[in-house]
Amino acid sequence: MEGSQHYGLKRTPKFLEYLFPQLLWGDRSMTSRKLYLTFDDGPHPTLTPSICTILMKHQIPATFFVRGDRIRKYNSLFKDFDYNLFQLGYHGLSHTPWWFKSRPELQLEMFPTNDFLNLLDHNPLTPPPPMLLRPPYGRFGVNALSQVAKSDARLVLWRLVLGDWLPGHTTNSLQNLLLEHVRGGDIIVLHDGGINGKLLPSLLQSVIPILEDRGFSFENLDDLLMDSTQ
Repeated sequence: MEGSQHYGLKRTPKFLEYLFPQLLWGDRSMTSRKLYLTFDDGPHPTLTPSICTILMKHQIPATFFVRGDRIRKYNSLFKDFDYNLFQLGYHGLSHTPWWFKSRPELQLEMFPTNDFLNLLDHNPLTPPPPMLLRPPYGRFGVNALSQVAKSDARLVLWRLVLGDWLPGHTTNSLQNLLLEHVRGGDIIVLHDGGINGKLLPSLLQSVIPILEDRGFSFENLDDLLMDSTQ
């Protein structure tokens, strides 16, 4: 693997959570053993279904933050999507940062296309959860926060990102990073649409039992949203 043993690893600084408490970063409980799996940049025609199959086998919930420019091409992947186990979030239309943009530009980038909304229409859960939005690269500005505040939506960030989209990683390097640095309450970001997405099925197959043996449980972001409003 290129560089240091922590190549690409990032934990969100605590001060950001204090600066932006209206964003969802992770479980606020100091004693939490809950983890929240999320996947960005998909859908991918083969990797997203493979990941879903492994998660369903272990009954692990997850949220997929999909790109608007990929939904039209691959929306058939969600025909049999298990909405009781998985959630869909929106990761922007063209994967460009949500800062230094005008309000009309942000409206186009941030809020979902009809293709995405049609997928949500198949969600059997009543009432539907708030729209989950994740800014590309985690970059947002004042205008983006203003747009979200006026809508029925929540911005979802993270506490742990492994850098799994970077070249040079292996399944073992990602496993070592995750097992060494994960903390209770983390929202974890992986990338089913990244260049290393092919590593994720074997990564999940190996780390899920280890994390469960360590006393962690995997939860749905809905539960976290409910806790954050209480």
